Amino acid sequence: MRILHVLPRLSDGAMARHALRCCAHQGRRGYAVGLLHGPAPDGVGPLVREAAEAGVERLEEPALNASGGPGSAWRCLRALRRRVTAFGPELVHTHGGRVGAIGRVAAWRAGVGAIVHSAHEAPFGGRRGRLRVMGRLAVERYAARRCHRLIGLSQALCDAHLRRGVGRPEMWLPVPDGVEPAPFDAVAAARAAHAPDGRARLGLERAGPAIGVIGGRSPGSEPDEVLDLVPALRRRWPELEVAVIGDGRGTRRLRDRVAFSSLRESVRLPGAVDESEIPGCYGALDLVVLPARHGTELAPLAEAMCAGCCVVAYDASGLRELCVNGQTGRLAPRGDRRALRMAIEGLLARPAERRRLAESGRNFARERYGSAAMVTRIEDLYHELIRAGSPGEHPGS
Repeated sequence: MRILHVLPRLSDGAMARHALRCCAHQGRRGYAVGLLHGPAPDGVGPLVREAAEAGVERLEEPALNASGGPGSAWRCLRALRRRVTAFGPELVHTHGGRVGAIGRVAAWRAGVGAIVHSAHEAPFGGRRGRLRVMGRLAVERYAARRCHRLIGLSQALCDAHLRRGVGRPEMWLPVPDGVEPAPFDAVAAARAAHAPDGRARLGLERAGPAIGVIGGRSPGSEPDEVLDLVPALRRRWPELEVAVIGDGRGTRRLRDRVAFSSLRESVRLPGAVDESEIPGCYGALDLVVLPARHGTELAPLAEAMCAGCCVVAYDASGLRELCVNGQTGRLAPRGDRRALRMAIEGLLARPAERRRLAESGRNFARERYGSAAMVTRIEDLYHELIRAGSPGEHPGS
């Protein structure tokens, strides 16, 4: 089977890592796999090196990074169709919003017999304006009629698209973004040592409770919602420290807020953390919180769970599928900071419950959200489509 993955760029992000994991696994399975992407911002990023080490054939196309009006979209479509035809795949798997939509149309026009698209987020959520949402919806509905199956990173994400008329129910398959659990196994086994190296990397200086807040590693996270709780938490645990993990939009504002307030005594902002350091950092924490109101990016929370961390999150879309309240973690109603504080306080005060949830969460994340489960489900879908042969006119056309 010849498989071509298409994504906007091979930068250090969740979407690119997802596509690269698929490519590397499929290459090891003996398939001829290509990864078509736009130029990396810095030329040679970490994922470019990982792709080379995995033996993935990279095809770099500058037109994929172009943004603007219909002219740039038309040039991108022509370039993608030319690239798809030259590679000659039996199956094309697209990722991302704009490039994912154009890639599906290009593959359809090139006569590819099986076209799959992975939706990594809801393109009609967040703070987008009404006209922009309507435009994105029209594009997604059209592009859904130019592919054969659609993958959502959670059932909630699949349902969100269906409610907006994107695709048909039989087209959608929920496949969580898988994490590689092996790097976290040693951390989970050695948590009793309290991971001194990880504490140093996060800037933690005290022996008190340590809370990690997933920040820039999850685009929908709102670290401010946890920082607002720090004064109340410190009244009960004066030695408590909080580390915001990951750089992202709003990090500079967070730094200013911490620097010019009493939060500087207990809040640490270690900046961007290399992926190789993430397991050790999670091993240094007593509790990990993901305060995201739109739960589409689950991989960072799954990693924390694989490392044996007890987790707290908002009851938002896909997050509730991973952090099952009272079974694999604790949930608070979305945006309810009082409930979030009570969940954190309850777990800090009850170590036995924290250990119970951490253990069941680790087992759940390894089984349901491990990379092996992800790539197996995607591969099964590929074979289903290939066995069906060229579908001809799509049912949604």
